[in-house]
Amino acid sequence: MFKRAEPLLRRIAPSTAERAVPVLTEVLAPGDPAKSRSSATNEAGARSPEPSLRAPGLSLDDAGEFAERLRGRLNDYLRKDGRDLIELRCRKMLDDHAAKMVEQIAGEVTLMLEIQIRQWVYEGIVEALERTGDTR
Repeated sequence: MFKRAEPLLRRIAPSTAERAVPVLTEVLAPGDPAKSRSSATNEAGARSPEPSLRAPGLSLDDAGEFAERLRGRLNDYLRKDGRDLIELRCRKMLDDHAAKMVEQIAGEVTLMLEIQIRQWVYEGIVEALERTGDTR
């Protein structure tokens, strides 16, 4: 699975913003000054050639295990604290949406009733005038 992505990773040139973030090989090589962040840049601030994508002693299987552990932690989070957070945000969004709908419906009903009541009053007055014979 990871072997297919490795050639793609080698072709991607890091942007300036990405260079500011330490790569995995810089973090996973404790005690190896050749891989440390300070030796990755020279005195002029220019970056030395990129180190190998593989940290010493790590393999693609290790990356798979790391990804699996990360997946497990994410699943645990989403089953517990993450679920509560998602539920809270969904409930807030649902309440906000319901309030907007109530406001919109109330406005439309009010407008329609104003028009309808005006028509009913007009028709009632016309009928009363016709009954009394007063046709001003």
